[in-house]
Amino acid sequence: KKDADGNPIDGPAGAAPDVVAGNIAEVDNVAKGRKKKNLQWNKLPKKLAQTSVFKDLDCTTVPIDLNLMDELYGKDAKEVLPGQEQGSGPKVEVLEAKKKHNANIVLANVKMSAQEILDLVRVPNYKSCSDDALTAISLLCPNPEEEQKLLAALPQKNDCDQIDQFMMELATVPRLGDKIKCCILAKTFMTQAQIQIDEMITYTQIPNEILASKKLVLILSWGLAIGNYLNAGTARGGIYGYKTETYPKFADFKDNKGMPLLEYMVRCVEKQYPGIMPYTDEIPSLYLDQKLTLEGILENTTSLLNALTEVSEQLNTIGDDPQVAAFKAEMDAFSAEANVKREEVQASKVGMNNKLTEMAKYIGEGKKSNQRTNQEDAIGRVKDFNDQIVEVMAKLDAEAEEERKQKRREENKKTKGGAKATLDGDGGAAKARKPKASLEAPAPAPPAAPAAPAPAPVAPPPPAAEAPPAPEDDDLPPPPTEE
Repeated sequence: KKDADGNPIDGPAGAAPDVVAGNIAEVDNVAKGRKKKNLQWNKLPKKLAQTSVFKDLDCTTVPIDLNLMDELYGKDAKEVLPGQEQGSGPKVEVLEAKKKHNANIVLANVKMSAQEILDLVRVPNYKSCSDDALTAISLLCPNPEEEQKLLAALPQKNDCDQIDQFMMELATVPRLGDKIKCCILAKTFMTQAQIQIDEMITYTQIPNEILASKKLVLILSWGLAIGNYLNAGTARGGIYGYKTETYPKFADFKDNKGMPLLEYMVRCVEKQYPGIMPYTDEIPSLYLDQKLTLEGILENTTSLLNALTEVSEQLNTIGDDPQVAAFKAEMDAFSAEANVKREEVQASKVGMNNKLTEMAKYIGEGKKSNQRTNQEDAIGRVKDFNDQIVEVMAKLDAEAEEERKQKRREENKKTKGGAKATLDGDGGAAKARKPKASLEAPAPAPPAAPAAPAPAPVAPPPPAAEAPPAPEDDDLPPPPTEE
């Protein structure tokens, strides 16, 4: 900038601050206006800079408008409220920054005071709170180690920030987070337990149906007979049965023309018992909700029962604390009722496991029949085996449909030919019976047979003699007399 006489104001127009590149002494960027925002860049070490494009650059020649820089990048000073003067921030930090950050997120969604959270177990009024809110609060509550830190810093509460002070109030009820978890279980246990019982009853239908399926036994018997025939005279022949791992091999093993052995087995069974395959109708539970798995059922059941055990342990640690006396009484009543339901869950679990073990032995899993992984894998193979049979049946149905269509075409062709012969008379019938024309030369006609000799003429028979006329009555002789 220049004055009216053309003299520069505040140094040469557009001149950069007089600072040499690489000088760690900061430029006074507050000389013109406010302190500036900092650029977060990546520094190049001096040794590398001396061999880079920056080695010959002179930043003092770069024109910078200091007033414009202040307008674009200047920072306003923050308003200082009473009690927030420099050095008046929290003097005591109790919880880690990550814990405080998570607590702020939970409180922004839950919007409850510390006293309202404490009343969930002191009153208790946890039933008025949603399950999601209770779960979030259980994660917010301090753990035992944090409780000790908060209670130790309680005399310095006024020197702590708001989150630390909030958590100090929660720490006045020991193991508050565990008690909130008891509240969640008390609200949901009966419903969840019944869901687990229903799922186990439903899943037990699978081994029951497999044990009762006659169609599965039929197709497996064909596999055993054919396999022993193919393996006759070898160490693989003459076996008494095979494991479920063999099922997919029937589809992989093919004859000399490429037909899978399973297709041959199904064709043989269908020839003997038309329409009997597949065995979907005998084991429909194989196709229940795919989310219902043995692993998921057992994990959920174990988790539910373990949670009930934790409730019992928590009740033993409460003791005679008067501020949670009402909570303890309510949890005692819940625990007594839940233990009855627990026995029902356990009985359903034992019944399901016994049935699965019986099924696994039945279909050849042997010593590993009581292992959960083997049981679930065996059920999966039975299902996949049936799916492969369904594919073969679809192929057979398509072949049968094509055969029916071909038969109808032939019948229609015959019907049209007969109708045309009727309309054309004998000529039409002869024409209809006339063989199709051929591009090949006609075969030579066979030699004619010699003509038969003409028959000799036959003489006419002689004329018959003329009979004499009958006599008149007058011409008859008189009758003889007695004399």
